[in-house]
Amino acid sequence: MRERYQISGPAGSSTIAVNELDLPLLFKVKFLQGVIRPYAFAGPNIGFVLTATQSYSFAGENIPDDDLKSKTSSIDFGIDFGAGAEYNVMPKMGITLDVRYSLGLSNVANPPAGAASQTDKGAGFQILAGVMFHI
Repeated sequence: MRERYQISGPAGSSTIAVNELDLPLLFKVKFLQGVIRPYAFAGPNIGFVLTATQSYSFAGENIPDDDLKSKTSSIDFGIDFGAGAEYNVMPKMGITLDVRYSLGLSNVANPPAGAASQTDKGAGFQILAGVMFHI
């Protein structure tokens, strides 16, 4: 997952980009039998921060990216929950659509020793579509 945060002001702007490998472990409950099957799911999510950079643009001048990897936690814990539906196109294939919310539980900021403490927790809203093959 790639997260981008942009901060703008009268003098310029700053963009923080974090690339993270997320591994959710979701528990799913299906409600009905038939062609359309609604479901709900929830579970923990662990993310591994791969890269973190910050770029600046002030007075029309772009400043090279600053590596923030050392200033972030390498692991991010969270919880995902949501709902969706599966539509069976064929006996062994279905199309899914779900909506989920990810709530960060851990502080991803890791300021250097002596710096002011800071708390940054991730959160995100996602809409996903996919194809399922029943084995």
